[in-house]
Parts: sequence; structure tokens; C-alpha cells
Amino acid sequence: MGRGCDRVAVGLVAVALWVRLGMDELTLEYIAEGLRGLAVPIEQVHEDAANARVDHAVDRIAASLRQYGQRKPIVANRGQGGRVIAGNGTLRAARSLGRSHVAVVWVDEDAASATGYSIADNRTGDLSRWDVEALGALIEALPEGTFTGFEAGELEELLGGGGGQRRDAPARWDEADELR
Repeated sequence: MGRGCDRVAVGLVAVALWVRLGMDELTLEYIAEGLRGLAVPIEQVHEDAANARVDHAVDRIAASLRQYGQRKPIVANRGQGGRVIAGNGTLRAARSLGRSHVAVVWVDEDAASATGYSIADNRTGDLSRWDVEALGALIEALPEGTFTGFEAGELEELLGGGGGQRRDAPARWDEADELR
């Protein structure tokens, strides 16, 4: 009787979760398949209160998560009780969407190393720049209404008012054509 009751109890818990959370929550379809093994309840991680990066574009991050799902993990320090050292904006956006789980890569390191990595992660992204020709070609090749993170006017400003119009076609534009 013990094994049969255990199976029934597990089945009832699964059904209760499905009813309470909905099928997307139970299957974690909002997390890329390859990351689902890293999924943890969202309560296991917390934003870094000392994060020097502020004004996260939570609405844009949430829009990206809504359209594309979580495609890269948050990095959190287990030794600091789940303090997020990369992905604070993603965590905030996931919470705003009511997500129950997030994919997390755990590290166990001292506070100085965690803080150093957090700063380096943010700063190295700042150092990149756009290849405006390639960006224009890629944007032009996307279907209308595809979310890119840019708001109205930002692309035009970045592309110099060209609105993504092709100019002096660089050799890499054939790569953008594969999106069509």
C-alpha cells in the first residue's frame, strides 16, 4: 500500500501544481530548453542591494523575456545566499512577469571576487559598439514588429536618420538576407 499511495500523492501534487501554476509554469516553457536544468524557484536568488548598475530597463527586458524566453542564465553567488552578481535586471523583469523560476549558474566565491566580476560584466558590455551598417541590414531583414529592444526614434538616431536603409552594401549583408 505504501508505494501506491506515494505515487498517488505525487500525482495529486503534480495536478495541483498544474492547476495552480498553469502548464507553462510546470514545464518552464519560458526558459530555453537547454537552461531548464538550471531553473530554481525565483525566491532562491535576490538582487544585489549594492549593485552599482542602476535604472535597469525592466520593461524592455520583460518584453524580451516575454517574446524570446530566458536564453541566458543569471549568475548568483551561493556563498552569499543567492546574491545575483550578473542579471539583476533579468531577475527584476522575471518577477514583474510573475515567473516562478529562473535559470541560474551558481558560483561559490568570496564577496570581492563576486563584486569584481559583477562590475566587469557590466563594464565590458559598455565597451562594445554597434556596427551601424550591419545593424541596419539586420533590422531591415526582420519581420515588422519584431522586438529588438529599441524604442521608436532610437534606431533612426543610431543609424544616422537612415532608418535602416541599406547604404554601400557591405559584404556581410548576405548574412542578414538569411533572416528573410
